[in-house]
Amino acid sequence: MEHLLMSQKERTRMGVMKQVKAKLLSIVAAGKLVRLSYRQAKRVWRRYRDKGDKGLVHCGRGRVGNRRKAPISESEYWLDIKSAIRTLGRHWQRSI
Repeated sequence: MEHLLMSQKERTRMGVMKQVKAKLLSIVAAGKLVRLSYRQAKRVWRRYRDKGDKGLVHCGRGRVGNRRKAPISESEYWLDIKSAIRTLGRHWQRSI
């Protein structure tokens, strides 16, 4: 059994989708409970039906954010700029 880290909103959606699965609620009523449009409620229900509880967890959870990625060094930065200029220069000379 796998443990999932869920927000309060995701846990609420899980409880509502379990009621939809047990046919105690319709998708329309479930959407109103979790403040979603019918279209979005259908999308959430489809993901829950296909992937289970894991389908309700935000897909970005666990990924490294852009601010946490290792920055490149200044010398690598300038080498990338120089190679881009060289490539651009070759392309420009061919078009003349």
